[in-house]
Amino acid sequence: MAGARFTICRLELTVLSRVLGAADDAQNRLVGGSDGSASFRFNYDARNRCVSRIISGVTSYQTYDGWSLLEDRSGTGALLARYIHGGGSDEVLATVGAGGTW
Repeated sequence: MAGARFTICRLELTVLSRVLGAADDAQNRLVGGSDGSASFRFNYDARNRCVSRIISGVTSYQTYDGWSLLEDRSGTGALLARYIHGGGSDEVLATVGAGGTW
């Protein structure tokens, strides 16, 4: 089943690339794009984790504990969201942000 999900992700990336003029880098990571009215840019660390996002000029930074995403912070350092994980690094139990918990 994991192979099927990977295929779907690559298809989604291909669709994004065509619709948003998105670009990926030599490591197949989505790095940016624009649809004419909005743009985005993603930056990665040496472990291939997305560590910053710039979406329509608004920057956010992601902090990790190993492979587990811990929090998102604004460009000024304000906490945007905190992630609570279960047993696996990809098992997010809750996201806590200014708008509440979801």
